[in-house]
Amino acid sequence: MYISPVKKSNEPAEHVEVDIAGKNTLELVAYNANDNIDNDHADWADAKLFK
Repeated sequence: MYISPVKKSNEPAEHVEVDIAGKNTLELVAYNANDNIDNDHADWADAKLFK
C-alpha cells in the first residue's frame, strides 16, 4: 500500500495517509535500507487509525 523512502536520522518525519477501507489486517514492516542491517529501524510512535 505504501513504501516510504529511506530516511536518515537528520530528516524530518513525514505525514502519510493510506486508505485501509475494507482491510482486515494492518502490518507495519521495516526493511533493510539497502546498505546493511545495522541501525535500520522504524518509528511509528504517533501512528493513528481513523474510522
